[in-house]
Amino acid sequence: MSLFIAGHSHTRALVGYWPTDRPEIHAVPGHDDTFAAYGPLPIADEYWDLVAASIKGQTLGISWRGQEALAHFGVQIVEPFDFVYSGDYLMPLERGATIVPEALVKMTFRQTLQELADLLQRLSDKSPREIVVIGSPPPKRQDMFEKGVRREQYFLDRLPHLSLSLDEMKVTSEWVRLKLWRLHQDVMRRTAVENGATYMPIPPSTQDADGFLLPELAFIDATHANEHYGVLIMAELIKLSRKIEAGR
Repeated sequence: MSLFIAGHSHTRALVGYWPTDRPEIHAVPGHDDTFAAYGPLPIADEYWDLVAASIKGQTLGISWRGQEALAHFGVQIVEPFDFVYSGDYLMPLERGATIVPEALVKMTFRQTLQELADLLQRLSDKSPREIVVIGSPPPKRQDMFEKGVRREQYFLDRLPHLSLSLDEMKVTSEWVRLKLWRLHQDVMRRTAVENGATYMPIPPSTQDADGFLLPELAFIDATHANEHYGVLIMAELIKLSRKIEAGR
């Protein structure tokens, strides 16, 4: 088996952190014949250039962004909103929220998913054995998310642009965030399949009974999972890679 892993910030839960100011490839500690592309954030074009030059004959696992919904909707700017999720019409609607079309929510994912589609097309030309798009971590429960938002620099940096103080900041409810995550996974799966890749959903063992990230698998910020989550995802990715190598 030859497995190569690359991607954005969620990748660190899987393969750890390597202090470098430029893209580099290193063996993943604790895993035989498994390598990863490490580099500074945010990911630059030269990172994907290195990945493209390194994946011939290998199974490539990509952890792609994954928190666009929270970037757009994690902090309430004007008033609460909600939408009817077509993947599960029984999910509750937020009382008093403005209901918007699901298609309008999907439009906020369009740019980054087009970037993913373009990348998959480019990488498929480099003759990997298979490209696997890894599902993103599910959202955290409300209390943990609210605490995490106040620790995460991305959200703190946004407050002045929103004319909000830390005390005035309100976050989106957990059920709306769960819908947003599920919708994003749906469109990411479709993007992967339409561009010749495999989509790997996260294992149910990472979620509580309602679908939220288990607290013991959460990092201290608002959006990321921890190394224990990474162990579970790596196990699933290795299992899938072996099936791919064996011809499914």
